[in-house]
Amino acid sequence: MLRPLLYFAATLVLTSCGGSNNNNNTTTELEGTWATSCSASAQNILSLTFSGNSYTYVGKIFADSSCQTLNGTLTASGTFTIGDALSSPSGAKKIDYLQTSQTILPVNGYAAQVNAWGCGITFQDGVTTNLAGVNCTSLSIPELANGATWFDIYRISGTTLQHGADESPYARSTTGVGSSDANRPTALAASFTKQ
Repeated sequence: MLRPLLYFAATLVLTSCGGSNNNNNTTTELEGTWATSCSASAQNILSLTFSGNSYTYVGKIFADSSCQTLNGTLTASGTFTIGDALSSPSGAKKIDYLQTSQTILPVNGYAAQVNAWGCGITFQDGVTTNLAGVNCTSLSIPELANGATWFDIYRISGTTLQHGADESPYARSTTGVGSSDANRPTALAASFTKQ
């Protein structure tokens, strides 16, 4: 069960940071909702909604590989800035995220597992908990605090959105991937489909 938790937390971190200069009234090519299908290995379904220069990430983690029994919902939101086009990977652009809010809502006994993350607070099933400033030491996630910049890349091809590969809390803490403009990911992974 730890592997799905790590993947879920890693994906949350991917979408929880960055900077912004966009106008709230401006739409971008990211506008709308993008989602993954059920990941049997990670036991989750992820979605990203972009509106103007704001984003909302919703990660639903499940107790089973068919994504039928919900264990919890992690939500992060903030603003983003789209940067320059990149020569490689072809068609990719820079994007920076700034997290302004992050919460978790455990259900179905999942609070006991979340409490084992070593976050220094007590979680309860059915109660949404603000994760601003929380450092969950057992997962080695350094960026649960609001306000950190996450430097990413993305590419849209038809109805498919990909974001940077090698973006996990472990990669960031050990290799610095995503920690600065110079350390952006250099490959694409994780596909979301336009809803």
